[in-house]
Amino acid sequence: MTNADGPGSPTTPSEREPTTPPLLPLVAVTARPTARTPLSEPSALAATIAKHPRLTIALEQTMEVLTSPADHPFVLVVGPGGVGKSQLVQLLDNTLHWEASSLMEADPSFKPCIVVEAPASSTAHFDFLRLWERIIERAEGESRGIIGESSLALGKVAAVNGARGNRETDLFTAAVRACRSRTVQTILLDEANHLSVLAASARAPEQLDKLKDFAKSAGVRILLVGAFPVLAFRDISFQVARRIRTVPFLGYEVTSKRERAGFRAAAAQLLVAMRGEPVSLDDDLAAYLHEGSAGCVGNLRNWLVQAEHHMLRQPKARNLRGVLRVTAYPPGTLRQARQEIEAGKEILAGVRPPVPERPYSPPRTASGQRLKPGEAHPTRLVMQDAPLA
Repeated sequence: MTNADGPGSPTTPSEREPTTPPLLPLVAVTARPTARTPLSEPSALAATIAKHPRLTIALEQTMEVLTSPADHPFVLVVGPGGVGKSQLVQLLDNTLHWEASSLMEADPSFKPCIVVEAPASSTAHFDFLRLWERIIERAEGESRGIIGESSLALGKVAAVNGARGNRETDLFTAAVRACRSRTVQTILLDEANHLSVLAASARAPEQLDKLKDFAKSAGVRILLVGAFPVLAFRDISFQVARRIRTVPFLGYEVTSKRERAGFRAAAAQLLVAMRGEPVSLDDDLAAYLHEGSAGCVGNLRNWLVQAEHHMLRQPKARNLRGVLRVTAYPPGTLRQARQEIEAGKEILAGVRPPVPERPYSPPRTASGQRLKPGEAHPTRLVMQDAPLA
């Protein structure tokens, strides 16, 4: 009997050379069924901006100050954490771009505004170097994507025309040129409470002059959005305070019927986005939502997003009130939020001065040696005598 594989080849399976089956790729072994997890499900609530009365008022007041011809290069929007300041920044960005749509069609390089996040500082001095870099990148794009002549050639790329390119003065000049080349009119500086370290510095007026000189040289108006500590550098001197306009953005209270109605309308809009259908919002549920979010719509939105995620992971959890109780903020967190709100009201009213944010500094001895957590005295290393040979 001839072998189909050719003469001289084994005729039985046992006589054939052992072959190993092909290895499956690791993803085929570890992959689970392709069911979408709750984290990958698109959420209408997470992308919803509740346009409630407080947000609308803050938006209108901010736009009025930004478009005013008065001499105030700085505009402060201050409010407690979770009130919706990031949503306000997004709406301001959209509004400024929409109003300048005709100019952008005529000149594609025109940017009416840019959104920049203020860098955090670990020292008593604000990191202007990183701020100028972020302004350049937001105005011109990443340095690796820039070709040809650009304002990024000074500061972000290799040395040009003999300039070092990594000094603060070089980046300051590059940031000014980037804003002027793109005709940037407004810089929306989020997390501006990091600027409060300027007030704690002994050279606070000089450091603030850098920001003022930049706004004047670039021809931009800087909107500072942050928590109440950002008000600390406003009270350094009258020369600084007279160039600043402040827009308060606070949460809802229960002292008036109008306040309760505004919060209830925002809560109803978020609940509809969460459930996908109208939800009966009675007085008890509205009061519970207000108490659990400290009257801040941003906290309420984050709370409902967490509740929606819990309901997706637990299909049997369909009782809305029960899910809200499970995903509610801890009492300690709400207590801190209320204390921040009350302190912010007193700061805006001038009852108490704002306390600047101070970066963490480990304790030191009188000689400057750092102490470890819990130490009252530095640890001394005992050197043992080496054995004699």
